[in-house]
Amino acid sequence: MRVLVLIEERDGVPTGDSLGIVSHVAALGLYVAALVVGPAAEDDLGRLAGAGAQTVYAAALPQEPTCPIEARLALLADLQASAGFDTFLFATSALSVDLAGRLAARLGAGLIWNLSSLTMDDGRLIGRRMARGDTLTALVEWETLLRVGLMRPGAVEPQTLGKADQPLVVQIEAPKPSATGTVEISRSPSLGAPPLASAGIIVAGGRGLRVQENLALVSDLAEALGGVMAVSLPLVDMGWAPRALQVGQTGATVAPQLYIACGISGQYQHKLGMERSGTIIAINIDRDAPIMAFSDLAVVGDLSKILPDLTQLINKRRGSPP
Repeated sequence: MRVLVLIEERDGVPTGDSLGIVSHVAALGLYVAALVVGPAAEDDLGRLAGAGAQTVYAAALPQEPTCPIEARLALLADLQASAGFDTFLFATSALSVDLAGRLAARLGAGLIWNLSSLTMDDGRLIGRRMARGDTLTALVEWETLLRVGLMRPGAVEPQTLGKADQPLVVQIEAPKPSATGTVEISRSPSLGAPPLASAGIIVAGGRGLRVQENLALVSDLAEALGGVMAVSLPLVDMGWAPRALQVGQTGATVAPQLYIACGISGQYQHKLGMERSGTIIAINIDRDAPIMAFSDLAVVGDLSKILPDLTQLINKRRGSPP
């Protein structure tokens, strides 16, 4: 079995999710290679080798957003034909979800998403994925010879399994994608969507804000702390904030050093997205809200009064005007 992992990068460094998939597969005793799109820095090669990658394919393609997805699709399909890969694994992201579906359709491969782990059973690759609101674990298996899988964000942590020496590096030129009839009309940059998955400090607001104007209090506190703002699902459903800001089962999975939940009840779906945070502080008028039970610090009170005072205190300590 030959496994290829597409490496996604953030700020020029392979993401923890991508490295985690490499080490997870290597721990199963399988051959695992990594595909890096763009120039592969020496430090990156060391990280991939340490995670267990036996070969690194470095493709002469620009990183997103300048690289069309059709070019990546053609590259993966060409590697399947030339190098004999039978399994393709991706860390779940907006890019990989689109790419995995296209790749499965082109190769006639089976596609399984939301995988939390992989195991081997009598030479067969078996996946585990959560079901029924993450209350049950289901065992799943591909019925096709070619397999495509999407790993759940934060499901597997990177491990050091090999030597951090430079692995075998294969430089490849991507084939030109065939014409698909798709024409790019325009391209707009992301309008301020924060990198939630990599944020060190997150201040999140929920239904307990009561009015949309109170989102500004959450934003002000996040700015004072040097962090980013997030929201829970109800605020997205009400149209108060874009889905790019959502933390939870159907949003981003985060693990900041500090997570401040403002007016968030802490239902199971939200907990799944932030339970790996370092320090969790909850501010809620309801002392019996579920989030109070698993927070490191629970503050019972009116957030419309607490947040402005807290922001002013932080700005004062930092020497900034309130």
